[in-house]
Amino acid sequence: MGACMSQMMGTESRQCYANGYKQVTSISLMGAMAGLTITAYKPPGTAICYTASAPLGGAAGTVMLTYRNPAGTPVATLTSMGAVTTITCTGQAPVVLDTTGCGAQNPAMMMMMPGAGCTAGVCM
Repeated sequence: MGACMSQMMGTESRQCYANGYKQVTSISLMGAMAGLTITAYKPPGTAICYTASAPLGGAAGTVMLTYRNPAGTPVATLTSMGAVTTITCTGQAPVVLDTTGCGAQNPAMMMMMPGAGCTAGVCM
């Protein structure tokens, strides 16, 4: 994706990459709708590629993201507990990733920590 710029705007974090990919991460604290939403845009950054959402307030140490296609249809879930991440695509058997000892961060947490490694700047 190349170099990136990151910008905070209220409850949104925006990342714009050199290849035109854009990701917007937003947090809502509104009652039952409380959660995190990630929207990924295809280059040149205008058409939605996918969305991923995670409710706030789940079990301690657990992150669950639901991925949806541009039409809003769920296509996969990612459940992460510590070093173990389970990815389940609609109609497929779950795939379990164990990153213990790999030196890699939890994939779900990486998605939820936008802007890491990006230069602060304007991203629309």
